[in-house]
Amino acid sequence: RPIPLYDREGEGVVVVRIWVDRGGGVQRVEGGVSGSTTSLSCLVSRAQEAARKTRWEGDPAATDLQVGTIRYRFSRQ
Repeated sequence: RPIPLYDREGEGVVVVRIWVDRGGGVQRVEGGVSGSTTSLSCLVSRAQEAARKTRWEGDPAATDLQVGTIRYRFSRQ
């Protein structure tokens, strides 16, 4: 999974809902869903960007779109 760029202030968890096609490609993302602890637009945007770049193992027998979530934790090191 790609790691989101973290070059801003702010901390928290951003949960991104994803829709994945049979080939393993992310077709749609929705950031800041239930379970997120921050709504800072810069962090939500970074999480969405990383989620869009994520590739999953394809499954030709799967439904057209599968829905899941990815959880990103942003914290200062």
